[in-house]
Amino acid sequence: MPKQFTSAANNLREKLSWRGIALFLLTTIILAAGSGQPASGTTNGSYALIVAKVNFTNQTAAIPQTTIVTPKENRLFRVSYYMDCSGQNLAWSLIVYGSDANGTQQINSPLCDNPPNPISGVMIVRVKAGLPLSYSVNGNSGTGQAFDVFFTVERLE
Repeated sequence: MPKQFTSAANNLREKLSWRGIALFLLTTIILAAGSGQPASGTTNGSYALIVAKVNFTNQTAAIPQTTIVTPKENRLFRVSYYMDCSGQNLAWSLIVYGSDANGTQQINSPLCDNPPNPISGVMIVRVKAGLPLSYSVNGNSGTGQAFDVFFTVERLE
């Protein structure tokens, strides 16, 4: 084989070799970064666990206090909610009930009272073992007044 072809073949082999190593390292870094890290504050390094999803549309009456879950251990929950109202002279509110060292706690969303402006937010609720995490929706239930409420409950610890 002529010297110029041997030199070109060796040069190509070197380039492919360095490119292969660079590609391998880049792929390894991307895969490691894409694997994600567990959410901070979750149990045993796991992600937050969805325990309930509630979706009600075109509701015209209050929803009485309803149990979502009763944990066997002390737990921390995140409730992410969205509420939309229609009609006039109305005021609806999502209420979440938990329990902590001071007893029962009640967290109220802002009033959904200004259509067409929906409300949304996040509530963090502590619940003691054996006691329920629950919710209700209170407010007006007059003619032509309705609400939609959607929320997801996640166990954080």
